[in-house]
Order: sequence, then structure tokens, then C-alpha cells
Amino acid sequence: MKFRIAKQVFEDIEEIVNYISIDSASNAQKVLNEIWNSIEQIECFPHSGSLLSNKIECKNSFRYVVKYSYAVIYKLLDDEIIISAVLHLKRDFNLMDFN
Repeated sequence: MKFRIAKQVFEDIEEIVNYISIDSASNAQKVLNEIWNSIEQIECFPHSGSLLSNKIECKNSFRYVVKYSYAVIYKLLDDEIIISAVLHLKRDFNLMDFN
């Protein structure tokens, strides 16, 4: 199965780390490590995430894994896993375009 990380994910992670670093560089590193661990978990166990359709109304194969206050959003296709975004859980997922 192919595995791909969208450019948006790197931008999301950079924003997260920069924001947390304002208060604590060590906490930023801890969150960064956990997010990357989640991405590695998804690669090894793609069905381990919850269906996004259980959280919001969407008609697709998106899933998510939560680490701290962040959700790693990914799409599971027949032959590919695409990590699409990393979002804070306080974001309104209904406003995001997951279709």
C-alpha cells in the first residue's frame, strides 16, 4: 500500500510547533514526536483510526487519530493512505472540506 503525506500536513505541524514553542520548546518537541508517532502508527495500522463520518457528516473514507489536542486526518483508499491534515480538536471540522 502506498503512503503519502500531503504538503498541508507539514505546514500544519510547523504552525503547531511554532505556537507551542512560544510557551515551551520541550512541550513543542513532545507534541511533535507524538504526532509523528501517530503518523507511523497509521502507516502500520491504517484501520486503527476512527471514522471521521462518526464525528461529522461526510461521505468518504477519512479517518483520524487523536494525540493530545490534535487530530491527524487521513484518507484510506484501496491502495493508498494519504495523511491530509493535522488539526486542533477545537476546530469546527464541519467547516472543513473533507469531500
